Amino acid sequence: VQTCALPISATNAVAALHSSSYRQAARHFANVRLPAQETGDNDNNNNNNNNSSGGDPWLPPSVQASDVALGGVLCGLASLERSAIRSRLLEGEAFGALLAAASHLSLRALLQDYISSRYSSLFERLEQLRPRLELDIHLSKSADALLQSIRRKALTQYASPYSTIDLTRMATSFNTPLADLERELAALIADNLIAARIDSHNKRLIQSTRRAHRHVQQRAQHWRSLRCADQRHAVARQFSTGRYGRRSRHLHSQSLTIQS
Repeated sequence: VQTCALPISATNAVAALHSSSYRQAARHFANVRLPAQETGDNDNNNNNNNNSSGGDPWLPPSVQASDVALGGVLCGLASLERSAIRSRLLEGEAFGALLAAASHLSLRALLQDYISSRYSSLFERLEQLRPRLELDIHLSKSADALLQSIRRKALTQYASPYSTIDLTRMATSFNTPLADLERELAALIADNLIAARIDSHNKRLIQSTRRAHRHVQQRAQHWRSLRCADQRHAVARQFSTGRYGRRSRHLHSQSLTIQS
């Protein structure tokens, strides 16, 4: 693959992908920009702008814009929070053009499924993409790890807000057999990703009270930090542009008058 022909963001994304740094890869993929002529109707652009090898002119023949979009979506789902997925991928101007170029893969619907917690639809779409992933020169080696990371992240996020979860309902949400779900949750508990215990008799996942209390404390600290940052910013703005700034300039001018 002629990686030297890739845009710098795509090159960095591929390097991060191969080192399993999915968060970095997602951020680099999100910054890849298509040339202006590539951002319109995908079919027309493919007919008018693609070179004789069938690839986009800004990429080597082995890499399509849809490959970049697919890599960005999978790395984003595996590593980014919902807010970042929305702002960087779904609503990002540059990545929006890539999603349009890959409209035949329904990647935008995939992102929306995740954000809306439509897990059954999400994983059905991901399984439909698996054959393509296995043929992708960059994604094939990371495909299983990416899909596993996305699933474990989704299971963890589903469980995080609740103190007690009905496993039968959760299995339905993920369209998976109850026994398989219990094994997956047991693995997450063993890896300290979920602090809970499984009540197999009553089919419940019961979160640790200590974990729930710590989560509340962490969220409170997070919001306190944001509030303090906002207050510091407001004070700085007042000193630079508000009455404090004017008062400071007035005192400075008085001082110069007295000195003279």
